[in-house]
Amino acid sequence: LDVSTNQCSGSNDQSPMQLHQINHDCSEFHQIRAKGGDWRNLTKEGEIAFSILPSHLRIDIHSTNPKAPRADSPGGFVELYAHHVELTVPSLHMLGNRKYDAEYSIYHVQGHKNRILIVSVLVDASVNVYNHEFQKVLGAFQDVTECGEAGRRLLVLQDDDRDLDDLSEENNEFVYQHPINEEEERMLAEETKIDGKFNLYNTDMIPSLYWYAYGGSLPRPPCSKIANWRVVDTPMQISHFQLLQLKHLLLGREGACSGHPGHGTIRTRPMFVPDGRPVWRCTRANYKSDCERFGRLCPAPDFP
Repeated sequence: LDVSTNQCSGSNDQSPMQLHQINHDCSEFHQIRAKGGDWRNLTKEGEIAFSILPSHLRIDIHSTNPKAPRADSPGGFVELYAHHVELTVPSLHMLGNRKYDAEYSIYHVQGHKNRILIVSVLVDASVNVYNHEFQKVLGAFQDVTECGEAGRRLLVLQDDDRDLDDLSEENNEFVYQHPINEEEERMLAEETKIDGKFNLYNTDMIPSLYWYAYGGSLPRPPCSKIANWRVVDTPMQISHFQLLQLKHLLLGREGACSGHPGHGTIRTRPMFVPDGRPVWRCTRANYKSDCERFGRLCPAPDFP
């Protein structure tokens, strides 16, 4: 996979985007068929690494054995292993005119075609619904005490403030600040870990089989134009307290990256316009769930 050249200058084919103008028909004919993998054993075997970085949380999956999570997506993305997961605050993309509280993105690398499939879900805390599966993810990051990479795989995206200056032209960024007060930190001292089976593609994490799609770039330097985005059309729901935990991991005064220059501020890219490239949305009118079509393998999207 070639990510050696910095392609951040300019705006053509860049990500993220504000998803509201559809100019292309959906040609996909089935849902993303996901296999959650044996998360517990992969963790015990050291195949899962959790990292807290200045701008996001990251989970690296160091395995391509049958126990690893993977997905089969239409568009030529046949059974790709999950390479890593990123959690960003706030969301990268917008649906309509709304920017959401966070975004959960699963990266799948197709090296021989030099492209990446990114299945991404916006995260909404305004509904204040506790998400049991999401809590497993938050709990795992509570054991991370150092800022930086913990066994990151070869797809390297730059992450410090100096590299973020290369994203695009002056003022072409979104600055996010969320100071956490002492009362909130006391709330966060309580036990919030949950052990048990976990599936990256669980319906609590990816609540819809339908998505917006477009070709774009990686969201940080080197901004390689090799990303195929599938942004799920229904946000994941979490509670206010879970959003607080997520912000604390990234921005807390005693967080892993509290000593990093610029801590307390997250800088993300602006919204890019479609610039004539195809943007499409797939709905139930384009394909039914495998559960509906075959009368088995329910509930979707688990596909053995």
